[in-house]
Amino acid sequence: MKKIYVIHENDAWVDPLRAAFAELDLPYSEWFLNEGVLDFSSAPPEGVFYNRMSASSHTRGTATRRNTPPQFSLGSSSMIAAWSTTAARCNWS
Repeated sequence: MKKIYVIHENDAWVDPLRAAFAELDLPYSEWFLNEGVLDFSSAPPEGVFYNRMSASSHTRGTATRRNTPPQFSLGSSSMIAAWSTTAARCNWS
């Protein structure tokens, strides 16, 4: 099974996924978009990208809880979608 990459900016929204992935013994990795740096010049990892981003997170302050501008997480989500779909081996959910 390919790894599942969960893209998100709110830990609470991922809790049900964590439980389900653990129960089914599925490999996954969380990409909290308010943290870290992604290298868009390299090929994306093999796997399935699961989007748990909210387009309205900035209206609730969710994207800024970790002192990150809201446009960073929203912009990164769009960039990841474009980056992952350019590789024929990647899926976007």
